[in-house]
Amino acid sequence: MEEHNQEDTCGARIQPGATAVHAIAHLLWNLTPGQNTYECLRKFSDRILQQRLSGVCMSTIGSCPPILATPLSLAESSSTTTHAAAAAPMSASAAPPSHANIHAGRGTFQHMLSAAANPGGETNAGANAGIQSKWTKGHWAALLTQKERTASSEANKRKFWNAYETAAGPAVTTSRGSRPSPGKDLATVVSDGRALLNRLDELAAMPDTPPQLKAFRGMGRAEANSIMAWTEQKDEIEAFVKNGGAIVEGGPELDGAPLSRHLKSGNRIIPIGAHIGGLEQAKTYDKGDDPVIMEFKLKPGADELLFNHQYMALAREGSGATSSLATIAKRDGNYYQKATANEGNLPGYIGMKNEARGDFSLSVGGNEPTKLLFQLFIESVSLVDNEGRPAT
Repeated sequence: MEEHNQEDTCGARIQPGATAVHAIAHLLWNLTPGQNTYECLRKFSDRILQQRLSGVCMSTIGSCPPILATPLSLAESSSTTTHAAAAAPMSASAAPPSHANIHAGRGTFQHMLSAAANPGGETNAGANAGIQSKWTKGHWAALLTQKERTASSEANKRKFWNAYETAAGPAVTTSRGSRPSPGKDLATVVSDGRALLNRLDELAAMPDTPPQLKAFRGMGRAEANSIMAWTEQKDEIEAFVKNGGAIVEGGPELDGAPLSRHLKSGNRIIPIGAHIGGLEQAKTYDKGDDPVIMEFKLKPGADELLFNHQYMALAREGSGATSSLATIAKRDGNYYQKATANEGNLPGYIGMKNEARGDFSLSVGGNEPTKLLFQLFIESVSLVDNEGRPAT
């Protein structure tokens, strides 16, 4: 990663230890008369934000985790919000926005730019409403350049995925050749889950809490009752994962068959069915004689990790959100594991597949390791009506 204490092309120094949002605010604050605001921001996004900085990361610039982040070029973004913010003149007497007035965790350069240009910021309620756009393919397509959108379009989908398979290479290589990844078992999810839960705790503890994505599933009353009963074990299992597979902190860590038996007993893994998605999609699925809709409210900032290649696998077919996510990650040499085409399933990963009803769905219930991973993202569950209002 290049040094961030050098001067950028518009003369603003990016100080070591600055956060991404403060770096943007500093750039805007230091623009001088005659400088092209739009061009400076475009160069800034290409030079600095391509290092995968994100408003959700409030650690120092040089140590942000590889969160699925930003479009590389402001000039090629289709977001009208971004263009409006970039064109807005900055008053010479206006104070740079404070940390408290910048809502971190929006996940895109557009959101950070909008916050920096508008010190008043958006309300948390507005941010939480806007985050639901992540259930649409349009949200992910807006993060692509025009060239990238063309390359991954419906007309070019076969060529796109063939090239992606070649570039990604074999997931697993053995003496008998290459084969698809078998995914992760329960022990691996527990091992990886400790870092995931710690990161989610950090996000929840931020002074300005990131927005929270809501997922939905249409289901029968029996499944809903089982999930409600599971919530009584939710905290116990999160502690188990944080302890590295130990039932009590500092105790012996379970592994292999003993770990598997422990997790699979006592309703410790969420008993959820196959897929989740947005509310509109969930409304189209009637499950049995007593259908209900369940809302899964994810933890603050969880969406930034949920869609990351470390936790998500993609069904490598079609166009839409799957090809957009693949394109964004590929910029940094990262590739998603391959999920099954029919169900978007890969053990230990949240699988994404394009859908006829709704733009896409996430596979969370096809196997025990994936169920365990998904439950680590959940803050709460509840029943809602067709408008997303509390129901019984």
